[in-house]
Formats: sequence, C-alpha cells, structure tokens
Amino acid sequence: MTAGEGASLGEALRARVGDAIYQLFDEADEARLLMGTDRGIVLVNQACERMFGYARDRLVGQRARMLTPERLFEDYDRVYVRLVEEGAKRTVNVNLWAVREDGDEFPVRVVCRLLRPFDDHPPLLSLVIADRSDPDDDPLGFFLDTVHSGNVIVDGSGRIVMANARAQELFAYEKDELVGRPVELLVPSAQHARHVSLREGFSGQAQRHEMAQGNRVVGRRRDGSTFPVHVELSTIGTDHDTLISASVRDMSAVEELQSEAERLKSLFLRTVSHELRTPLTSILGSAEMLADEVAAVDDPDLRDRLSWLTGMILRGAQRQHDLVEDLLTLTSVDRGEADRGDCVTDLTVVIENVVHEYRAAAVAVGVDLLAETSDVPILVRADEHWLTRAIDPLVANAVKFTPRGGRAVITAGWTPGEVWLEVADTGPGIPEEEWEQVFDRLHRGAAAVEAEVPGAGLGLAIARSVVHASGGTLAVVPSREGARLRMTLPGMDAEMMR
Repeated sequence: MTAGEGASLGEALRARVGDAIYQLFDEADEARLLMGTDRGIVLVNQACERMFGYARDRLVGQRARMLTPERLFEDYDRVYVRLVEEGAKRTVNVNLWAVREDGDEFPVRVVCRLLRPFDDHPPLLSLVIADRSDPDDDPLGFFLDTVHSGNVIVDGSGRIVMANARAQELFAYEKDELVGRPVELLVPSAQHARHVSLREGFSGQAQRHEMAQGNRVVGRRRDGSTFPVHVELSTIGTDHDTLISASVRDMSAVEELQSEAERLKSLFLRTVSHELRTPLTSILGSAEMLADEVAAVDDPDLRDRLSWLTGMILRGAQRQHDLVEDLLTLTSVDRGEADRGDCVTDLTVVIENVVHEYRAAAVAVGVDLLAETSDVPILVRADEHWLTRAIDPLVANAVKFTPRGGRAVITAGWTPGEVWLEVADTGPGIPEEEWEQVFDRLHRGAAAVEAEVPGAGLGLAIARSVVHASGGTLAVVPSREGARLRMTLPGMDAEMMR
C-alpha cells in the first residue's frame, strides 16, 4: 500500500462513517490506528501522533513496521499473523514493544480487533495502544475500558447510531435490533421519562461525564431483566450534529463482591462482639463485687487505694462493654433490624427516659440538662428501643462537650406528617467542615481529640443509621452558640395527636 492508496482508503472510510464518527475516533484519549492486512497504515488519530512523534501524513500508507523495533520484526510478523487469525473471532490484547520517531523504545499494551467496513475490500485491523512505561498507567483499567466496556453512540434525537459487540452482548441484542432505535430501549420502563429528561439536558459541550455519580444506574436487557451499570458519557460534534458516546460497564460482579464483603464484615463484627461481651460481663460483675468488698476494708488508706484501682477496672470494662454494644448495634442496623415502621412510639416518653439516664452525669459535670416538650404525646412511626438508641448519643455528646456552667436543651415538636427533635448545647460547637464527617463511622472530631474525650466515634453514625432506617433525617444545623443537631421522623396524622 502506497501513501496515496492509504490516504484514499482512509478518506473512503471517513466518508462511510461520517464526520461525527470520525471525530470520535480522531479525538479519543487512547492512541488508535487502523491498518490493512498488508500492514499498511490507513488511519491514525491525534493521540497516536502524540505517542509516536510522527505527523499522520508520515504514517498513512507506510508499513506499521516503522513503529516497532527492528530487532523484533520477525517475531512481530508471526504475532501479526496470529492476530489476524484470532481477530476474526474476538478481541485480542497483547504486550509489545514500540519505537518513537526519535528511536526511543517503550512497552505498549495493544488491543486488536478485525473490522470489515467494506464488502469489496479486505478487512482492517483496529489497534488501541497504551503506553505501559507510564508508572501511573493502569493496564487492568485500560483493558477493562477498551475491551470489557460496551460502547453505544446516540444521535441528538436519542436514536442509537452504533453499538459495539460488547454492548450487544451486555444487553443481549443483535446489532440490527439496536441501530435506529431509541436509547431508552436499554433503560427500565419506569425510568424512561427521567432518562429522556437527563439526555436532553446533557450539554453538547461536555467532554466527559459519569452518569448519576453516587447513585445506582440500571440497564435493561432484551428479556426485560435489569443489571447495575457504570456509564461514562462523552460528546462530539457541533450543536446541530452532536453525538453522545456512552461507555457502559456491567457492575453485577462488583455489587456481588461488595455485598459479600459487607456480609463477611457484619459476620466478623457480630462474632467478635459476642466473644468479647461474655468476658466483659464477667469482668464488670466481678469488679462490682470487688468494690463491695473494698468498701468493707477498715484501713482508710488501703480502702482508698483499692477503691481507686477497682474504679479504674470498672470504668475501663464499661467503656469496652459500650464499644461492643455499639458494634453489635451497627451490625443489627446493617441487617435492617432497625427498620420498624410498623411501630408507634411517643417521642416525649423516649426523651424523658434519656434525660433521666443522663441527669446524674450532667449534674456531676455542672451542666444544666433541660427537656422542652409538649404536654401532648408526640407520636412517631418508629420502634421505641431504636429511637432511644438514636437519641442517646445526641444527649451524651451534649453533656460530654458542654463546659461547666453550660446547658444542654432537648426540644421536640411536630407538623402534620413529620416529627422533629433538636439537641442544642453551649459547648465548643462543630466546625462547618465537619458537619457531615461527624456521622462517619469511627470519626473523631477535632474537639474530641484535642480535649482527649473518650469515645470510639460510633455514636452519631449509629444515630443517623437508625434514623435513616426509620425514614427520617439527622443533620447538624447552624447555631449561634455550641452545637445543634436536628432529627426528623415520620409522624402520625395531626388528628391522632390531639
């Protein structure tokens, strides 16, 4: 193939696929190259020019040998023959060595596939090339992106223009069943309207966008079954002739692994917690009995020393016992045991019980603990045990972080269909940058670390998990002084509260 023949074939291919599709090829991030069965280069993209240091007019029509080390010509000839043989059946990926215009050799990963764009012309070999000499390069990620991602190209009206073999495999459609059809064919019926709105709002100027970041995206197969997917969108063309390229990856295996990891984590925590609970219970019981014996010691000096030691044992064992209970609570919440929307609880009763529990501790540290609630029952759709578990750490933290002479106030009320509760204190408050972090598991705020306040950083994580399981919300809200946390929960109808 001469340079002129290569250029002519390239122009014919470009005319066949259209300017928009060619632009997608030319502006791809990966180096891409098309060559004939005689190893003459037909097309290269901009990334390929940058990788090898040649302008495309110096590549098109030349033998691909010019991009490989001379010492490997014969070996690569044999590899090429095998690639052509295998390329007719499937995608093949190989590790090779390449050479730049300046003679610098470098390792590459090449993904190859045989294409047949013309009925009256021999097939072309499509190569996607990645530089393996880059220490930040991820060969596995490259392999997944170029081989295991389905690619669907959609026009401005939402019609499928092209779908690669992997996309056809993912959605179980033949090529002629996809091309020309609305892309909503690949989306569950219940999400059609929302998908159309998202597609129409997608900017033609955006270069890359991950669809529904942080949310679960679902695809629909030909038989109606659904599966989780990760979708990355790119746009090409002008406002009048825009195409959207969607790279689709099946996330089923990832979700299965995540589910299994969560199950094993929950099992581990539950097993370890149960194993720790038994000896801790024995230690606490024995320490309490020992404290009774110490109280009967006649020698005051000895009694004081022994009381100090038994007090240390009791406090340490109690902290560990509380940690074990928190771990067990988290595993219970993760298993869905806190979702008790069929229960009805009077919020004022829960508040009264929690305040009674912490009254003595508040008095001991000089904190005024107050509850301001209605004389009318405030009914919520939640389980009393779990609701107590959610409010407990809010009050505990308010008492713990409020300095002597300060106060902690619990208020509650309702609007039709919703109940709210707030816990406010006059302590150091929570920095705005930590308003979300304080609900992370094992998070210890800057104030807690600086003041060396004991705790494992699980209380607020448990509280929010329980509240979310009950269909409510829990968040830090702005406050002129100290910290203020607000909880909302599904309430009963207003008539039932009268």
